[in-house]
This record gives sequence, C-alpha cells and structure tokens, in this order.
Amino acid sequence: MLAQSKTPTLTLCAVALSCLACVEPDELDEQLPDGVQTWTEFRDAAATQVDGETIYRVEWDLAVSLEELERRYEDYLALALGDEPRSTVNRHNGAVDIWSPSQAQNLSYCVSNAFGANKGRAVNEMATAAAEWEAAADVNFIYDPSQDGNCTGSNPNVLFAVAPWSGGGACAFFPSGNGCVPRTVVMNYTDFDTNPVWDNLAPNLTTLGVFRHELGHVLGLRHEHTRPDSGTCFEDWNWAATTPYDVNSVMHYQWCNGFTQSDMTLTAADLRSVELLYSAPGPEPVLGPGTRVRLRHGSTGKCAYAQGGDGYTVHNWECWSDPNMVFVLDDAGSGRYRLRHEATNQCLYVEANTQQVRHWTCWADPAMRFDLVPEFGGYRLRHVNSGRTLIGHPNDGERVYTDPDAADEPWQVYLVDVLGPATGSWTRWLDRDDAGGSGDWELLSLFNPADVCTNPSAVLCETTNGNSHWWTGETVSCTLNGLACQNAQQSDGLCEDYRVKFYCP
Repeated sequence: MLAQSKTPTLTLCAVALSCLACVEPDELDEQLPDGVQTWTEFRDAAATQVDGETIYRVEWDLAVSLEELERRYEDYLALALGDEPRSTVNRHNGAVDIWSPSQAQNLSYCVSNAFGANKGRAVNEMATAAAEWEAAADVNFIYDPSQDGNCTGSNPNVLFAVAPWSGGGACAFFPSGNGCVPRTVVMNYTDFDTNPVWDNLAPNLTTLGVFRHELGHVLGLRHEHTRPDSGTCFEDWNWAATTPYDVNSVMHYQWCNGFTQSDMTLTAADLRSVELLYSAPGPEPVLGPGTRVRLRHGSTGKCAYAQGGDGYTVHNWECWSDPNMVFVLDDAGSGRYRLRHEATNQCLYVEANTQQVRHWTCWADPAMRFDLVPEFGGYRLRHVNSGRTLIGHPNDGERVYTDPDAADEPWQVYLVDVLGPATGSWTRWLDRDDAGGSGDWELLSLFNPADVCTNPSAVLCETTNGNSHWWTGETVSCTLNGLACQNAQQSDGLCEDYRVKFYCP
C-alpha cells in the first residue's frame, strides 16, 4: 500500500535475544534500550482504522494479522538488537509465495461501480498496469465487467476485486494472504488527487504507477525498500531477493531513500524478477540436441562467458552478441547434455576439487554431463557427477562455479536461454594482413566475398598463435566489421598478428 508514515529509528546494540522466545511481547516493554520501539509502540504504529475496524499495516500497504505482526516485531528486534534474523526467505507452507502456473493464467478481477466518476479511470489504469506485467511474465489478468455490480473480495466469480476505500493511499494482497480488504486491491483516488503531501513525497507519482505497484504485490513481490539497503524503511526479513537491490524499482517507495522522481515504472530488475517467478511470456522453448543456448544469470541477466584454450575458467559478463556466450547442447546419453562452446567446440567441465567451471576439449568425460532441471518456468543446469547446480556471483568477471544449495538461492542460478537450432556456420580463420605498415587490418570488406558473408551475426578475433584479442593488452577493435589494430595506439608501437572468423547465419 502507498500511504505516509513515520519510519522508526533503529539503535543497534549488542544484546542477546535468547530470551525472546519465552517472553510475551508486552513483557519486553520495560527491558529495551533507548531508541528501540516497544511492542506497544510497534503495534500502535501499525494499527489503522478503516470503516470502523482495526487493521494492522506494515510497509504502509501490507495488511497482517496481529499474530503476524508479533512475528515481525521479533524480526525487528533481531535487527535492532544486533542478532541475526530468523530467516531471509519468505515462504508460505514451505514454498515461494506466488500463484500456481494454472492460477497465474486466470487472475480474474472486477472493477467496482462504487468508483463512480472514476470508474472508467480505474478500468483503464488497471488494464494498462496489468498489460505491463503480462508483457514481462507468463501471467494473465482477466477483467470481467459482468461482476462490477457485485465487485467485492467475497465474489467467487473473480479472483479479486478492485474497489475504492476510505483509507489513505492504496493497498493490495499477496497470493497467500489477506490484504487491507481481503482479496481486494483498494484505491483512494481523492487522496492521491487532492492531498498535497504526495507532491512533496513523490512529485511524479501517478495512480497508474500505484496500480503497477499494487499488482506487483498481487503477483507476490515485496517492497524493495524493506531491504536493509534502503537504510530507512526496513521492516523484516520475510522476503527472498530475486534480483539485486534496485532503488528505482516499481516496488520501492520514493520517500524511503528511493528515487524521488520515480513514477513507479517497471525497471529492468522488476521485469527480470517477475520473469524469474513466472517465466517469460509465450510458449515454453523446445530443448534438445543441437539447440543453441546462452547461460543467463538469474539475478542480473548477465551471461556465462567462455574464452580461450584448455583450462580457462568461465566468467560472468554482460550479455550481448558475443559468440563466446553461445553453447550447443550435445546429447551425452540418458537424457543428459554436454555444453559445447560453439566458437571453439570445447566443453564446460566441472573440477571435482574446486567445483569451478572450466573450458576443456570435449570427450566422453562424465565431468562434462549436465541435467536440465525445471526452475521458474525455465531450466537450470545441474552437474550429473556432483548434483550441484551452476551458480555464480553477479559481478562482471566473477567465476562460474557449482553450488549444492542452488535450490534455495534461485536468483544466483544460471538459467538456459534458448537461441534456437544451429542454422549457420563459422568461416575458417582468415588472416590477410600482418602488423606491417600502419597496423593489422582484418576487415570484412577487404576479404574475398567467397570466404565471408555479407551480414555475419558474430565474429571472433585472436592472434595467429591462438590468444584472444582480449588477453593481448593491445588496443584493438573487434566488431562485425572485422578487426582493426593500429600500431600507433600500442605501447610498443607494433600490433601482434591477428586473425578473424565470422559466423554466417
């Protein structure tokens, strides 16, 4: 929900929490150091009167029961008193709190006639916000106008209602629980249109952006600013980090150390997060021997990059059209696959002692076999020998390795991006020039047309003794137009001798 509130100030102290489990919250009020909220203060700050009833709201648009509020208070104390929190992953009955694949295709809703003059506005803004989430993930919001006359959360003919309310701001619900109003997204247009406080807190905020935010909750997303990274609005540890912290996220309040000018538009991290949870929209790709794939990091969308000769480690880099990021699935028998690097015909190999992923000549080594395991509507890669999953740190240049606990850290897993069947081929290595004269010029336009294609989709550049241009330390341009190295730009005044080859679709 979007509404204003005072964020509690936390004072960190080294106080043991071993007694919390055996003390009622009210009994702690006399035992806490200065600066730490008592249970009574925490409870009263969350209490809100709506239509004559008391509800408890946290993070300003999430409704919780009194029992859940007590659990959150324990998490608050764990952070405030310097102890470790109980959990960093929010689960409901042992699972991530999202809709089932079948239910995600039928997120039906109505828009209450009680909006009056704002009814058309609510219909249009809901449709627009829903379409933006649908474009990012395999979910389907379905508006049923026939139920608008009885548009409440108790209407069994729709999954949820969209209705006006008397509380400030707006509020939604999670797949597993009630909201401020059960199974209802509520919106106070009058508050957003006339309350001047919003102009100061979030000058570019729109009610369309608010609907985007609330539908994020409906899909199971938590507030981005609940992370300690925000520094001001941490609530609890009842969440799982699907992507790195994003200050611009549609789920981040502008006034919680967020981006003040945000209009709550979906960011790249928001799109990646919901795709992880529900998979990308459209039919599931077909995988099999000969399929070209990339390995995309679940958290950042970066790709596993393999380059060089035998024994080179595999790293994490920004995805682009570099052929060093393309692998081919080879049949390794019994439904298993090898990942053969398309550019070099070498295979991914997991070292038994370090669990690092390296690049080796392909052969019948069982250390090169992987299973495809379903993950968030796609697939992750599990090493057959060790049962460990390909996983990696999100930073550029970090090594790829395997981890036994990948199922609990899906945001670190490499997922399989299908590029389609192998339909093209590489040219032979081409070397028309050396470093004499002004430099080494291995340009597409200078080769015999019989040796190249007009519009290659990838290029590889290396020295004639097999070292990638990346490792020479020289200033070299390697693009789809070929390679250019100028002697004058090198520290020793002379380029190495390079060769190139092109991938022709």
